Amino acid sequence: MIWSLVLLGLLLGIGWIWTQALIRRAEAQFPPHGSFAEIDGVRLHFVERGEGRAVVMIHGAFGGLHDWEATILPSVAESYRAIAVDRPGHGYSERLGEAASPTAQARRIHGLLADLGLERPLLVGFSWGATTSLAYALEFPDEVAGLVLVNGAYYPWPGGTSPLFWIPGLPVVGPLLAHTVTMPIGQLLARYLIRRAFEPGQPTSGFLRHSPVALAMRPQSYIHNADDMRRLKQYLGELSPRWSEIQIPVQVLYGTGDQVASPEVHSLALAEVLSNAELRPVERGGHQVPYTHPQVVRRAIDACWERIDER
Repeated sequence: MIWSLVLLGLLLGIGWIWTQALIRRAEAQFPPHGSFAEIDGVRLHFVERGEGRAVVMIHGAFGGLHDWEATILPSVAESYRAIAVDRPGHGYSERLGEAASPTAQARRIHGLLADLGLERPLLVGFSWGATTSLAYALEFPDEVAGLVLVNGAYYPWPGGTSPLFWIPGLPVVGPLLAHTVTMPIGQLLARYLIRRAFEPGQPTSGFLRHSPVALAMRPQSYIHNADDMRRLKQYLGELSPRWSEIQIPVQVLYGTGDQVASPEVHSLALAEVLSNAELRPVERGGHQVPYTHPQVVRRAIDACWERIDER
């Protein structure tokens, strides 16, 4: 028994040292190169480029603002004031408390945009960020011009939640594992999870080089990501009955082959209850549409502004 505990302690010690090395490598590869603003005692990290009407980009799970820089932000900044933000608890943005619902995250982002002096921006949300964008529109209906939603989760789905997400929520055990073995094991699972996000296509070279997945696997970031994913179904159960309240123009983009967020359960169902929604299917597109079809997302932004101007 004693030797088993010694061996376990040795393995955890090795895992902690390995994790520290991986954290340093991830932060060197994806440093914080934007600006910081303190909103209600929480520091948020964001980048801002260009001039004109504001377009705010909100990333998905296990992502960050680096994803937008690698895909559409440079193009958006040519025509608009482009802002990408690390959601609270992700990238280099701080988070207070263990849980942060889409509404709580939307309030933090709203505080940032108010601090920047933005009025009625257009929000572009991908995956979990699309849920946050919808929550923002519910919370601040007169302070957002329109939405571009890409492969989001909008309704509770059949089935349960992966152990990868509920284990980090266990008292003591979850944080212990997150600080010792999550990053090393994550390296082994990353290829499978990334491949699934791109099916039926293949991962792009841009994603493999520029997506900050390594940052998202840092211990505290992973705990926040897992918390988001573990609670998402509950959040959607609370929010989804109110989607029909949203009256602003909405572009709903979805990959017809998305293996992560079922189009039938989410995007197609959402479009049926939104009075000003326009569906934009990406044929044979997977979940990571911003990387595989950035031009489609970019065109949807222009189309949304055109519909806003027509109102």
